[in-house]
Amino acid sequence: FHHGRTMHKLEAFGEAVKAYAVASDLGYVRANLGLAVIHSEGPLHLRDEIKAVRYLQRGFAAGDAEAAFLLGERYQAGQGVLKSDKRAAEAFRVAADGGMAEAQFRLAMALRNGKGVTYDTKAARTYFTKASDQGHVEAKVELARMYLYGIGGSANRFVARKLYIDAAEAGHAYAAERLAQA
Repeated sequence: FHHGRTMHKLEAFGEAVKAYAVASDLGYVRANLGLAVIHSEGPLHLRDEIKAVRYLQRGFAAGDAEAAFLLGERYQAGQGVLKSDKRAAEAFRVAADGGMAEAQFRLAMALRNGKGVTYDTKAARTYFTKASDQGHVEAKVELARMYLYGIGGSANRFVARKLYIDAAEAGHAYAAERLAQA
């Protein structure tokens, strides 16, 4: 695996593919991500969406948060796979539970909107909170709305205002507007 990563960094993609493939066959989960990235974004002669998806699916099945997130993005967009909000949400859940803030945000949006999962504002609020705690600005704005209107839990205007302030200080225009109106 380490040889594959070194070759990948040196842009010796052919050697990286060989080393990652051996590592993947030996059970090194992160090797799947390396293979997926090369087959998706590498030199044209190595690009192969079918292989990229296959390696992302392997990583997802093994619980690799980053592979799960990238697979979720593909299902959400229908890139190299059939578009599926349900499968996107499943992949985002693995990535979210692995600590990825953007995955936590996307899963929260799916839960809040009932897109690919059962509508659940309480769970959405939980995942927005996790992403917000990691500094995800959009999550702060969505969570502020939930606190302001009591969606998924009790209302708390003080917490909502604090979240809008944090988001506005990070440059979020809508959050700044909300503060100006208050």
